[in-house]
Amino acid sequence: MRLLICTQKVDQNDAVLGFMHGWIAEFARHCEAVMVICLEEREHHLPKNVTVFSLGKESLRLRLKLTYVLNFYRALWRLRGGYDAVFVHMNPEYMLLGGMFWRFAGIPAALWYNHKTGGLRARLGIALARQVFYTSPFAFASRFKKAKRMPAGIDTEQFKPEIAKREPRAILSLGRIDPVKKVEVLIGALQTLADRGASFVAHFYGAPTSDENYFKQIQHTAEGLVKRGFLRWFPAVPNNRAAAVYNEHALFVSATGTGSFDKAVLEAMACGVPALSCNASFRGLVPEELLFREADSADLAEKLAELLSKSSEELRHLGASLREAVIREQSLSLLVPRVLSALQ
Repeated sequence: MRLLICTQKVDQNDAVLGFMHGWIAEFARHCEAVMVICLEEREHHLPKNVTVFSLGKESLRLRLKLTYVLNFYRALWRLRGGYDAVFVHMNPEYMLLGGMFWRFAGIPAALWYNHKTGGLRARLGIALARQVFYTSPFAFASRFKKAKRMPAGIDTEQFKPEIAKREPRAILSLGRIDPVKKVEVLIGALQTLADRGASFVAHFYGAPTSDENYFKQIQHTAEGLVKRGFLRWFPAVPNNRAAAVYNEHALFVSATGTGSFDKAVLEAMACGVPALSCNASFRGLVPEELLFREADSADLAEKLAELLSKSSEELRHLGASLREAVIREQSLSLLVPRVLSALQ
């Protein structure tokens, strides 16, 4: 198959979207050729059968949306007749621009849309797609008849355990600093543990989004933990360095509410790191001891205290079972053949 992928960004160093680099490389292993149209192109090292076409966001001169639209149609014209199927990742705008053309040309096009909510653009994009893919049963796309649930696509060769690097009693939060991540819930739990005299250190990796006020508020709330040596802040790390960070910690926590699968939780699990979450999407994939009530700092504190009381061997055994679950149900090696099969 010759596959066209439409995505937001191709950049192996991006902290949020860097995983797409690995996805493209895996698709290239299964396809004769892969063409990628992206809004922004940065550093990448992809197989020889991959060609990337950027719409120009990396250039300071190209900021007008009309320019991106024109560049998209130029790319479609240049690629005409060169691909057999289309995979649109997360951006329904691509389906709005190219969906009718692909329909009339008889080219199967699928949209990956895993957000919890969806507006008019999402509905129109889904309407134009032959199929829509999602990972969480709570995703907006799951309600449509043409929807097909997929593995989350975790690269278990990239994300794998390195137990020797693990710091005992170290707790990790990794991801953008944004209200949807509910970082304040974890901070509240850490404050409870610190007041009880628990022994731990927490590391927060991530950069603020456009809501700078939220980040300042969170930093102010956590100031006491920082001064007492319980918490340290770190900048965001590229996806290709994230595995090393996971492996330096004994536990991982995500307070993001129920909705789409939080890839960071699954990446931590693939590294054999026990990961706590309040996202009901993970129920059945992880044991109940790793699920806490949403927005409940007190419940999270109890779950953390219980895990911190376990021995290194007990945590290693728990982490190994979590990695097995990711390999069995959520790996990239499962995802790519299923997507290509659906596009046949």
